Amino acid sequence: MNKMLAAAAIAVGLVSVQPAAATEWMVCSDADNTAQVSLLLGALDVLTIVGITLSQGESQWASQPVYGEGPVVQVGQAFADERMILVDLVDENVEAVIASLRVFKAETTDDLVYGGVLKIGEDVAVAVACSY
Repeated sequence: MNKMLAAAAIAVGLVSVQPAAATEWMVCSDADNTAQVSLLLGALDVLTIVGITLSQGESQWASQPVYGEGPVVQVGQAFADERMILVDLVDENVEAVIASLRVFKAETTDDLVYGGVLKIGEDVAVAVACSY
């Protein structure tokens, strides 16, 4: 009986020492869904981007194959505060900016609204609305 209690205590201890990992996708797209960026955000006190998908028309990019097809895109730089989220996405070799996201937050008594601009390459810049 004591061995069973000891085994149960060890099992509970092993489960309880696992770190909590909470992530959430923020999806920003234009009104026609022709351009979209999705950022998998980590649950830290600072902006932590864990995964990325980006699409414009038939073109697609992803930070890892598990998130989608296409060339690799990664965070070049990112900043967030209580008013805005600014993200620049770069190619795999950090040679070119693929996209820039500028999102501003507006809070009402009942809601938090996110909206801004997504620029992809030199030819596409669209107004986007973002949601979690």
